[in-house]
Amino acid sequence: MPAFTFSELKALLSRILTSAGVPAGDADAVAEHLALSDLSGHPSHGTIRMPQYLDFLEKKTLVPGGPFRVEKEFGAVALCSGGWNFGQVAALKAAEAAMAKARRFGLGAASLHESGHVGRLGHYAEVAAAQGMILFVNVNNHGANPVVAPHGGAQGRLCPEALAIGVPRPGKFPLVADLSLTVIPEGKVRVARSEGKKVPEGCILDAGGRPTTNPHDFYGPPRGALLPLGGPVGYKGFGLGMIFDIFAGALSGAGVTLAGRTRTGNAAFILALQIDAFAPKDLFFSEVEALVEAVKGCPRQSGVEEILVPGELEARNQGSDRSRTIQIGEGTWKELVAAAAKVGVQLKN
Repeated sequence: MPAFTFSELKALLSRILTSAGVPAGDADAVAEHLALSDLSGHPSHGTIRMPQYLDFLEKKTLVPGGPFRVEKEFGAVALCSGGWNFGQVAALKAAEAAMAKARRFGLGAASLHESGHVGRLGHYAEVAAAQGMILFVNVNNHGANPVVAPHGGAQGRLCPEALAIGVPRPGKFPLVADLSLTVIPEGKVRVARSEGKKVPEGCILDAGGRPTTNPHDFYGPPRGALLPLGGPVGYKGFGLGMIFDIFAGALSGAGVTLAGRTRTGNAAFILALQIDAFAPKDLFFSEVEALVEAVKGCPRQSGVEEILVPGELEARNQGSDRSRTIQIGEGTWKELVAAAAKVGVQLKN
């Protein structure tokens, strides 16, 4: 199983992207995001995405170096276009636009359309937290990819909605809740397929609406469906997914998820909050720490060694110096070798 340091993996991924015609600055930004996702323990948004991105470049559904534009401003609100550039580039600029508004008005919101896949949403919450900001972000698939069944449904009608919320903690890792509103994110189904593994029961349906654990049954063809978060109370994940589809798709103008819409990417809704516009910072942070201590100090069930708060596992995986070794699955590596060869980068299989 191939293994890399964070710096080695970032350099490799950046080299592949620049060989595919991506400007160096954007290639470094995307490569850092993917390598950091792997380092954080989320391979579903890491290296495994590179073959998919190279395919998008070949089909010209991604525009390397596409210009970011603020198309409209209204007080604390900005409507942004990513120019169909990589989402990791466009979404960070949209988050920066929302934070700039928040510094001026106390809160700021940005909608983003015409953007590629933005990757791990928790990354943007971490970036904002490092600047002392609370940040909320959610995405849809730019109106395409209806692969999530409504609660009780047997076919896909919504896209795999995802959201992240981050809260800063000075001198400590931020609290970051980063989650899909499906039982399992599509990216983890992708990883299972690449590595020849099954997915847990209760996560996906085949094309006939039957429960399955085989990831190939989801991808088809014909395509199966993901199930909404919540299992027997999946109406909760479904309800949130439907509302947040509107936040990302309708407010941005990208469109809500409907059959027949095929230009895939991510549209996003981003909300940034300046803490001291609401409460004194000392009071806010003391309340946050009191809550963290209360949660982590909870008596544990049998067999549980420690209670982790949101973002804690990712912070431990990243470490202070990003020195942890990153292992790439054999299936993912084989796909990367084949994809890299198409852009003239030869890797050892």
